[in-house]
Amino acid sequence: MTFLAYHNSLEFLGQWAEINSGGIDAPTDLSQRPQPNAILFDNTTVVGSWVHTNESDMTAAYKKYNRVINNITMSMPHAGVFSAAHDQRNGILQPEDLAGLGEYSVRASVVSPTVNVLCANMNATELSPLIYVEWPNALTNDSLSVPGQKLAWSGFETDITNAFASSPYLNRTPVDDLFQWGSKYGRFPPVFQMFPIDYNSLTNITVASSDSNYLLIKAPTTSTTDYTLCQIRSFLSPSCSTQYNVSGTTGGNLQSHCEDPSDKLAYANSVPGAPTPLSLDYRNVASQWLTASSLNDGISNLNSSTARLLSQLIPNFQSWQTVKLPTLTPSIAETLAVMAGHTLLLSTKDASFYHYWNYTSNSLSQGIYQPFNASLASQQYTSGTTQAWQGMFYIVLLLVFATNVFCLVYFFLRSGLVTDYTEPQNLFALAVNSPPSQNLHGSCGAGPEGEQLNVDWHVQREERSGHFFIREGERGVRHRKQRDLGVEMHSPGGGKRERVRVDSYSRLSERHHSFL
Repeated sequence: MTFLAYHNSLEFLGQWAEINSGGIDAPTDLSQRPQPNAILFDNTTVVGSWVHTNESDMTAAYKKYNRVINNITMSMPHAGVFSAAHDQRNGILQPEDLAGLGEYSVRASVVSPTVNVLCANMNATELSPLIYVEWPNALTNDSLSVPGQKLAWSGFETDITNAFASSPYLNRTPVDDLFQWGSKYGRFPPVFQMFPIDYNSLTNITVASSDSNYLLIKAPTTSTTDYTLCQIRSFLSPSCSTQYNVSGTTGGNLQSHCEDPSDKLAYANSVPGAPTPLSLDYRNVASQWLTASSLNDGISNLNSSTARLLSQLIPNFQSWQTVKLPTLTPSIAETLAVMAGHTLLLSTKDASFYHYWNYTSNSLSQGIYQPFNASLASQQYTSGTTQAWQGMFYIVLLLVFATNVFCLVYFFLRSGLVTDYTEPQNLFALAVNSPPSQNLHGSCGAGPEGEQLNVDWHVQREERSGHFFIREGERGVRHRKQRDLGVEMHSPGGGKRERVRVDSYSRLSERHHSFL
């Protein structure tokens, strides 16, 4: 989890490095800035979405609260769609089933895990009600490594518990309405044991009945003397759909598609009126990520590299007219959201596709299938080349095309129907209505043998009656002019014999003037 969170943040910063190298400032509109990224199962690229972008306006927030506020919300695709697309029960052919040539796209109407990171700059005086060593009668020790730094005694948690018991919401702070603390909101604030030094951070993951985790971080004094307090919490968004694209040549891509009024597969269209309650369980996952990422190492002044990176991304401005998202680097809230993105993917890998849990048990011993609305578009063949050498087959395709065109023109020029006397029913009728053969005498039982196989046969027609019949040719003669053939027929008047001229069926015997 820690490695992938850090890897995702580096990939995200890589996008910003390209922006800086291009010499063009990034826009301050969050929706137009580099999108959050992640990786799933080491083979699938994940792209998230910035949502609630109207709340990320730092200028408007500064005017309202008179402080620098960095509020970012990000939605990730539901990781369970990956498993559904690869499940044999759904019968979706994978590229490897088609020699790497197939591809498909699944658009799923499912909830999207979403994280909100709210950061606010506060000075030491404003923070003092939330710092244990600043409380009256606090038991402290002097730091041996940092002159002037106060450290909490080993049993400070007991003092904090007693303080909450006597005054559940502690003293008011200037940011209570921003973070929704106090009796008005029914939420408790965090308490940190001390102030972190420059480039260091502390976490609080133990606030009672809370849906949030907190991070207190200090930017370098040369940048600002203020501290930054960040609140991290999550919920399931119904305003998104999840799209999974797979190609045999480019691999898999999982992405969220959010806040699009034309998106008919948004979860809100499948389940109208779906609420967005904050998740009480997510903080258990996020707390492990925060601790494993060394973001609480400020308690020992260990100068974590992750904390140092984040501290340098804290927005700082000289005047309120310039308060906006930075254009050369991402803000701390953006980067924290990207780092937390992998926790969202892990949380939804085997989770419900719906916004509710409708089972009697808190966990299922065996997984069950859940239906959801989705659209599937697939391509099970390729119409072009995938490798350079395959271009030679275009020659074959060109020849086939030319042959088809030639045949089409030929049939237009030689239009008409041709009777195929080799068809069983036509051949049987001809045989029954034809005179006996002298050359095949005696073969009715066992079939023709020897020289009988050399007899040539001709389909002929009597001009008077239009009757077609088969007449044998002379033994050993293969090329005879069919127009000169004749047959002796009895005349209708009696026993007088006359030789009647007959012609072969023109469609089969006449030579046409053609180069074919």
